[in-house]
Amino acid sequence: MKYAENTTVPIERSRSEIETVLKKYGAEQFMYFSEERRAVLAFRLKGCNIQLSVMMPRLDEIPARIGRGYGRLLTAQKREERREQMARQRWRALVLYVKAKLEFIENELSTVEQEFMAQMMLPSGETVADWLLPQIETARKIGVMPRLLTMPTGGTDDES
Repeated sequence: MKYAENTTVPIERSRSEIETVLKKYGAEQFMYFSEERRAVLAFRLKGCNIQLSVMMPRLDEIPARIGRGYGRLLTAQKREERREQMARQRWRALVLYVKAKLEFIENELSTVEQEFMAQMMLPSGETVADWLLPQIETARKIGVMPRLLTMPTGGTDDES
């Protein structure tokens, strides 16, 4: 069973809870937005700009039938209710995720940079994960290390 699979907590309350918790731990400059496919939460914590993205279920990803064999056909309304339930569950999981990371940082078991590294924003506007994951995949395929995060002024990858 997934965490908060049957939650009735509205998304707005989860979002508000996250902001309250973040403020408690010193975060500021909050932003939320959503697209068809994802919800995004951004904030600033101890000098780091963080962006958390949560993939949201699309209606076409909700099975039209449930049960064994051919199962029972779901109405469009029931499929929409299931999609909304999945979205609420994901927001509750995000609440838990943020609380756990902040508590780890608060207890000096880790740092903001370590806990939110993948979600830290780079000057280019992308997250560390957006920038680094394709390089890691390439490195794994061809067996060559990715380029450095920063280059000397005027330098290129080929210069020593």
